[in-house]
Amino acid sequence: MLWYDHDCPNCGVQEDVPRPIEEYDVCPACDSKVRVIVAPVPTHGIVFSNVEHSEQLGMTFHSNAEKRKFFRDNPDVVAISKGSVADNNLKWKIEQKREQTAKQHGFRDAEEHAIHRKTETKRAKKHSTPPPSNTARSFTVPPSVDKTRSTL
Repeated sequence: MLWYDHDCPNCGVQEDVPRPIEEYDVCPACDSKVRVIVAPVPTHGIVFSNVEHSEQLGMTFHSNAEKRKFFRDNPDVVAISKGSVADNNLKWKIEQKREQTAKQHGFRDAEEHAIHRKTETKRAKKHSTPPPSNTARSFTVPPSVDKTRSTL
């Protein structure tokens, strides 16, 4: 159910109420037609109850002013937007580096190198010995040994 702000001209009720979409314009008190009040909503920027965390920068900004100050104090830092020219250039450079590394290792391309690494990993897992269990060792004491006294 959605919440609607109502202003009823018949009974004077003005409140925020949850209503089914079919009854959004009906007063919950007197069942007459109401005026739905459209409340203003923030459309951009950081809302102070919400925090913006940038994984790319490893920073958390609690306000737009704090974010602007960070970029003013660090002019060499640029946040790259997904799909931007800078983002596409960065992806292209990474792909070129992958291709170059694959060719240095004697492969035709990065895809062939990735397939080789995957099969090698599977083969290594298949032939590796399982790690030792973490169970404590238990020793049995022969019945002839007196458990109450120990001699040095």
